[in-house]
Amino acid sequence: KRIYLQEKSLIKEDHQIHARALTQLSMAKNGLGKHQEALEDARKSKDILVNDSTRNNQELNTSIDVDLADSFVAEADSLVSLGKIEAA
Repeated sequence: KRIYLQEKSLIKEDHQIHARALTQLSMAKNGLGKHQEALEDARKSKDILVNDSTRNNQELNTSIDVDLADSFVAEADSLVSLGKIEAA
């Protein structure tokens, strides 16, 4: 979290570095049992990557972005941990 906050002060919040940090933070929080916070971080990460015009993620079915895939996995893990199996 410290690294994320440090980078946040140096780079715009919608930068892909923040997305990667949020994905990792989500995975860590999920492991600590903070499932709702983990879900929020994963969704923020996913939103950053989907809306980044340099990454060509507008068509999710054909995206080959591994960072975006990690965000989806983190989101699904959080949803499963919250008992929202269908949503995952």
